[in-house]
Amino acid sequence: MGIRPFGEATKSIVDSTLSGVGLFLSAVCLPACEELGRMLQDGIRSWRLNNIIRVLEKSEGKLEFCDNQFQLKANPKVALSIIENASLVDDDTLQEWWAGLFASSCTEDGKDDQNLIFVNLLKDLTAFEVKVLSYCCFNCKKYIYPNKLIYTNHDFRVSLEEIISLTGVTDVRRIDRELDHMISLGLFSNGLINVSGFIVDDEEMVAHLTPSALALNLYYKANTITLTPEEFWGDSLEPYSEETQIQEASH
Repeated sequence: MGIRPFGEATKSIVDSTLSGVGLFLSAVCLPACEELGRMLQDGIRSWRLNNIIRVLEKSEGKLEFCDNQFQLKANPKVALSIIENASLVDDDTLQEWWAGLFASSCTEDGKDDQNLIFVNLLKDLTAFEVKVLSYCCFNCKKYIYPNKLIYTNHDFRVSLEEIISLTGVTDVRRIDRELDHMISLGLFSNGLINVSGFIVDDEEMVAHLTPSALALNLYYKANTITLTPEEFWGDSLEPYSEETQIQEASH
């Protein structure tokens, strides 16, 4: 039958099974749509299919139409990787991040593959870790340097009580393990005091969780589509200067 009829038949299967979601996926990345069709033909589990549908619906809601059409395309390698990993996730918080990552992967030429970096990070994160990382990235003090790079040098601290309230997890050993895991992924820097996570003899149990530049970029890519970093961070972004460095060092 040739490749083209197979692609059209596969697209038809996806469209009839997933309705609007299939049309959306075929518009932004036909190869991913065809691969999803193959998954359906192979009898993909309903749980995974439901997860894919939810993520794609969330992604579609984050993108804008132009003349009733999508003008952006996703790199097939990135799109397929996101779909494969997102199909294994049923937590709403994680699905929102996968949806944001899918949407921010769509560009005018469909060739941008930079989000593969963040796909490989997000696939290793738990719902607990995403909640903690979101809190830290949103609330930490961020600076924009003269070269336009964005960092945080401030020692950002989060108490054990805050972490428990934020995540609902009360097991201190588990909390410590998950924080250590995020540190090993390079998502927390050492900050001003050259330490991350809990200090073992700290009776107050306050974690030092200063997001790294990589973490800030992951949060940015998963939570915005069209805004520049300066627009996204807005008033929480402060210009960095030598005076700022002196003030930070004195705290």
